Amino acid sequence: QYVTFIGNTVVCRDETDSGNTDGLTCQAADYVIDSNVVMRPYGSGIFAQNVILGCETDIGGVISNNEVIEPGGVGVYVQNLGQTMRGVAVDGNTVKGSSRISGSTAAIQLYAQSGAIFNWTCDGNTIANGLGVGITLRGASNVDGNANLYDGSCVGNSVHLSGTANNGDGL
Repeated sequence: QYVTFIGNTVVCRDETDSGNTDGLTCQAADYVIDSNVVMRPYGSGIFAQNVILGCETDIGGVISNNEVIEPGGVGVYVQNLGQTMRGVAVDGNTVKGSSRISGSTAAIQLYAQSGAIFNWTCDGNTIANGLGVGITLRGASNVDGNANLYDGSCVGNSVHLSGTANNGDGL
C-alpha cells in the first residue's frame, strides 16, 4: 500500500527489442504516479493493476501529469483484478504515438475486469498521433455481475488519431 512514483524518467527500449516490458508497473493499493516520463516501452507505459484481495481499505490511485512516448501497447492502463476500487483518477496525462503493437486496445484504458471501479475520473488527457483507440472505459459485467465503471467522468480530453487502419475510435 501507499506507493509513489514521482518525477522518474524511464527509457525502455529501442525498436529491435521483442520483450513485453512495461515502463512503470504498480500492483498496489493507494498509489500516486505523477510527473513521470516513460519512453518507448514495448508493452504499457504505465500499468497500475489491483491484484490485492482483502485489503483493509478500498483501493484507489492517482495517475496524473505523466508523459508516455511511443508505447508499444497501452499508454496508461488501470486494470482491476481484485476487490472494489474507489477514487481512481487518470488525469492530465499525455500519450504520444500510442499503440504501435498489433491488437493494442487504447492509449489510455480503465478496465474493471473483476470488481467495480467507483468514483473515477479520466479528465484532461491528451492523445497525440494515436494509432488505434484514444481512450477506452471498459467493464466486464459478465464476470461477477458488478465489474463495471460507476460514477465517473471523462471530460476535457484531446484525442488525435492518425493511421487508424484498424478502425480506431477516439473515445
